[in-house]
Amino acid sequence: MGSRYLTAIVFWLATISVLSCSGGIRSGKEVQIQLEKLGESSASYDYLPHYKLMPGDIIDLSYYKNEKADYQFELYPLNVIEVKFPNAPELDQVQRIRSDGKISLPYIGEVLAAGLEPSRLEETLKNKYAAVLFEPELYIIVKENNGKVEELKDAIRSTSNGASKLITVRSDGYISLPFVGDLLVAGKTIPEVREEANRAYYSITEDINVDLLLHKSVGAQICVLGAVKQSGFYGITRPISILEAVASAGGFRDDAYTSTILAIRKEGDKILCRSINAEAVIQAKPDALLAILLPNDIVYVPRRKLAKASDVAQYIGNIIFFRGASVGLDYNLENISF
Repeated sequence: MGSRYLTAIVFWLATISVLSCSGGIRSGKEVQIQLEKLGESSASYDYLPHYKLMPGDIIDLSYYKNEKADYQFELYPLNVIEVKFPNAPELDQVQRIRSDGKISLPYIGEVLAAGLEPSRLEETLKNKYAAVLFEPELYIIVKENNGKVEELKDAIRSTSNGASKLITVRSDGYISLPFVGDLLVAGKTIPEVREEANRAYYSITEDINVDLLLHKSVGAQICVLGAVKQSGFYGITRPISILEAVASAGGFRDDAYTSTILAIRKEGDKILCRSINAEAVIQAKPDALLAILLPNDIVYVPRRKLAKASDVAQYIGNIIFFRGASVGLDYNLENISF
């Protein structure tokens, strides 16, 4: 059985709890409910790819090591190395690798050191000094390692599944990443922040990957209105069914007309509206649909049958959600699509 239908069965349990009814369902019968898209942006059911982070959101940050057959030590910015010339000690140098990854040595100038193993750097320096010295002999001593890099690597190498921590988006829109510092994330999606975080850690070491997931959101929410017990806004961390939304609002009131529940979404300059028959869902009818909601969607449960599209428009027009600026969404009543 496909994952889509397994998800539908889970939603079916929510349906039963909301409607408190078992009409039309025989004991032991498995029911499959078709999941209905509302517009194109609902193509993904498992996560919120377009959600933009807000202050108060909590991100799950995980570190993973890049698997290598043999771990090789590489030099990084801020490492302190000593270049020793056994036959010309006057050329000995102690250098801290600069933030651009380079060191400066007598006679040969700047040399890129970061990203090289000490033995590779020795070969590079010998080749460069061959132009000014006869059969140059030298070797590299790492006198001071980059403690932050090694501490991070050790923490990751010590666990089989990497290391993770929860990070809260601060009121200024930034998060503080270990060993990297502050990163502005407010107004950005999780994929965008993931890319920036990996780029930041890559500048420290290529041996580490980071992954980010939305652990808890204060900004992703839906609105449930009409004949439900507790109208209002409800936070979500994943796409949910329209009946899960009703359950969040305490369930249907006794005067709810459950055969015509409106699922409303703004896409671009249009308002998409879908009528969902909850009675058909609970009765397991073949044509039953169960709508999936995303952030900023609206669920409206009417108290009477909506006979035609003009009735739907009238109900939408009566919802203060569409007319007030306090909600923060821009809905245009002239662009309603049924």
